[in-house]
Amino acid sequence: MEKQKTGFVASLIITAVLIGLTTFLFFYLTSPASRGTNFYVSYGYLVFLELVEGIYLSLVYTSRAELRTKGMWDFFFILGVIISFFVVLGLLSIIVFAVLNLLVSGSKALVTTVAIELSLFVLVAALAYFLKAKSETMD
Repeated sequence: MEKQKTGFVASLIITAVLIGLTTFLFFYLTSPASRGTNFYVSYGYLVFLELVEGIYLSLVYTSRAELRTKGMWDFFFILGVIISFFVVLGLLSIIVFAVLNLLVSGSKALVTTVAIELSLFVLVAALAYFLKAKSETMD
């Protein structure tokens, strides 16, 4: 198997294992009676973050040579930094709201935070793409 296919398969396997582990831990460590709206929002958001990171890694492994020839490697690098920042921010949000959930039970703040983070992620990623496209037209 060539190197790109091996990296692609490895990134898919790692993503599947992470999602499986997340699912196991979320449902094993909590009782069904204690699972509220925050539980399902946090679980879904964490799985989404893992999927975003896994898809990014899969894309980089499958199209690395194509990206270098088209001059898009720098855009994918910046996109990787944006995705990593997004994932870290999302994880911190989940942790903060898990701690706050022990003190106050309210899911509207978590859902609002997740929506704002997703919106910011899409806007920043789109801005990075448009800036890359604009810099190519100026060259």
